[in-house]
Amino acid sequence: MIVGSVNIPLAELFAEDISEIPTDKPVVVICGTGNRATIATYTLAQYGIDFQILEGGIKAWDKYLKDNDLKRI
Repeated sequence: MIVGSVNIPLAELFAEDISEIPTDKPVVVICGTGNRATIATYTLAQYGIDFQILEGGIKAWDKYLKDNDLKRI
């Protein structure tokens, strides 16, 4: 998990959960490798939510932390 993130599983991403997602700032969509994040963006786009996908997912994030000698908090 990334500090400050909110976990909404793909299976739970329905209209009633959309209200938890901010519309006043961009949202970064993350999953293990990026595949499920891409699927989630179809729903986000339907509701006009500004989003970006973390390319490579959490695996890429972990590699970035390791390569830059940073720790997960």
